[in-house]
Amino acid sequence: MENVKNEGKEVAELGQIASGFVQSNRIIPCEPAPVLSAPVAGAATPVIPKDEAGENGTTPRKHTTCNPLVYEAMRLLEEHGYDADRIISRNGRPVSIVATKGQEELRIAVIRMRKPVPDAKTFRKLKPDVFDQLCAFAQPRQYKTMVWINSPLICWRYYRVDTGGLSYDWDFAKMMKE
Repeated sequence: MENVKNEGKEVAELGQIASGFVQSNRIIPCEPAPVLSAPVAGAATPVIPKDEAGENGTTPRKHTTCNPLVYEAMRLLEEHGYDADRIISRNGRPVSIVATKGQEELRIAVIRMRKPVPDAKTFRKLKPDVFDQLCAFAQPRQYKTMVWINSPLICWRYYRVDTGGLSYDWDFAKMMKE
C-alpha cells in the first residue's frame, strides 16, 4: 500500500491502493482549523457542572429506583391474584416487592442479570455479596422471602430464600406458568 505524502499541496494526488481501487481525493489540511469565537446559531450551549467551590467538576448521578422488571413482576403477581406493592429501600435492603394473597405474604427481590443464571450456584458465584445479603435478610419470619432472577434465554427463575441459601421453588414456578 502506498503512503500518500503531502509536500505543500492541499490535495493528495490520485493513486492506486493495495486492493486495486483508485484512491479518491482527500483533503489534508496544512494547518489546524481556526477556533470559532462565537457559537453557531441554534446550537445548544454546553453546561459544565460546578461544585460548591465554583470549580468545574461532575455531579454524582443519583441512583434511580425505577426498574421495569419490578413492574413486570408486579403485573405477573397481580395476574395470579396477588396484591403487589413496590418498596423503595433507602437502607440497602434487597426487597423490591411485597405481595399478599389471603394469609400468604411474600417479600420478593427482583434482580436482573446480564449473564444466564440457570441455578442458585451460578447466582452465588456471580453475585456473592447479594447472595449473602439475601440469606441474612431471610431469618425465620411469618412471610416467605423470594428472589426472582431475570436473565437472558432463561427469563424468570423463582428462588425461595432461606438462611442456608437459595432453593428453586418448583411449586411457585408451576403456579406462575398456569
